[in-house]
Amino acid sequence: MLNLFNKCFTFFDLKVLVISDSKNGTGKNFMIKYEKNINIYDLDIHDNDIYHEKKVLNFDKYDIIFFNFNEDFILFDDKILEIYKDHNNLERVYNNIYDRVRHKTVYNIPKKCYSIGNKIETYKKLTNITNEFISIPKFFQIKSINDLQFIKKYPVILKINKWSQHEHDIICNDDDELLNYYIENFKNNDFAKERGVMCVEYINNKIESLNTNNSIRMFVVNNVFIDYVARPSSSKLIHTKDIDITKLNSMDIYFERVIEKHMVEIQEFLNVLYMIYGKGQYAHDFVYCEKKDKLYLCELGLKGFDDTLYHKLMENNIEFTHNKLINKPKKFKKRVFEIMGI
Repeated sequence: MLNLFNKCFTFFDLKVLVISDSKNGTGKNFMIKYEKNINIYDLDIHDNDIYHEKKVLNFDKYDIIFFNFNEDFILFDDKILEIYKDHNNLERVYNNIYDRVRHKTVYNIPKKCYSIGNKIETYKKLTNITNEFISIPKFFQIKSINDLQFIKKYPVILKINKWSQHEHDIICNDDDELLNYYIENFKNNDFAKERGVMCVEYINNKIESLNTNNSIRMFVVNNVFIDYVARPSSSKLIHTKDIDITKLNSMDIYFERVIEKHMVEIQEFLNVLYMIYGKGQYAHDFVYCEKKDKLYLCELGLKGFDDTLYHKLMENNIEFTHNKLINKPKKFKKRVFEIMGI
């Protein structure tokens, strides 16, 4: 599948260098046709030069430098962990390389985009943004068990703050549930100490007319909205594996009207994100509160294409009633290239 996608389009006369943390689940290998793709562990940094295969890497040969890393430190190559040991060491190497190419056109700038994996830091950056349609939920940093006393309104979602895949997320409905789950899972947990713990207000994401909960993933390049997928599920905390396939089309029809109604506000929000994080391929997750007619941010993400969702659609022979790109990777890729001007 990868080879098929990479052969679909070319970058014309522009030469792109991709620096990657190998297989990382971002789907960006589907969305990039490159002159050269180098795994970061194959680079050696000495003094003022960066070496690849024992030769100085000449960045001047390339028009675009594309950093392909996973902000949640999700890796499928054990060599990354063997060499860099932890997320912070890998981030420092990416930043070191970026400092030497910052004069070039750079996508997914490490010094700006690595912080996306830290939800508290992301929420703090965005919490004062004024937008009539998109809001940041209330959030609380939990540094110790004593901080739980400041949670006064329920339900809340208790979760790991940094580099998390949500497997520890849980909805707590009262003080006892919050305290018990924290003690059981986070209090003496080294993983939680390293990555931090937070509470986020739970947003009612049920669509009454469809009798399902929702999560919205928006695909963006720079500040340009490409497509979205509305994910229906009986689960309140929704992931791709939880999607109710039978309601995908009705959910898509419902949200086409919502997106069209609020496109001005959505674009304003994407413009702000672009000012903060710069050029890149992104996928941002939200939940929609029908009662308030508002979107609430769950998390920002560095994802070029949702191949997990695409395969789920293909396996279940899903065809959307409305014209979409998420189930048409060639057209999706062509649109990405148009936006990047390549």
